[in-house]
Amino acid sequence: MSKPDEVSIKYIGKREPWHDRLYRTGLVFDCNQVRTIPWDMARKFLRHEDLFEKVDDDAKDKTDKASKKSEADKADDDSQASDDTQALLDEQKAKNKDKDDEQRELQDLYDQVSVMDKPALKDFAMTHYQQNTNNSKSVENIRLDVTAMIDQFGAP
Repeated sequence: MSKPDEVSIKYIGKREPWHDRLYRTGLVFDCNQVRTIPWDMARKFLRHEDLFEKVDDDAKDKTDKASKKSEADKADDDSQASDDTQALLDEQKAKNKDKDDEQRELQDLYDQVSVMDKPALKDFAMTHYQQNTNNSKSVENIRLDVTAMIDQFGAP
């Protein structure tokens, strides 16, 4: 049985396995696999009517019982696959948080560079990238050069 804020969805597409790369959940679906996921996430998947359909809890229970009776080993694999849904979601959430933190740090660096004056930009380029900047350039052009250094060499 799922929690009130969770929904069971079934993958009805033809590609096996199907990896979610659109919504950054890290979930993998096999054909006719049912996973119980939070409603806000399920609603995104259910937009793709050719790939997913909503499964009622009663229908899911009946399907689970029938599959357990007919193929015990396969049912164990299916239940293990559905049990790893929360673990996959948690793992992907941690990865996404790391990526988001990196992006936030990079944006903070761009913001710092955008308010630096000419001497500060020259000092930043020399200190972090051991690159000289052309003094005859305008502040904006030096700022573009330093931003290009950040893009090329990464954040210091």
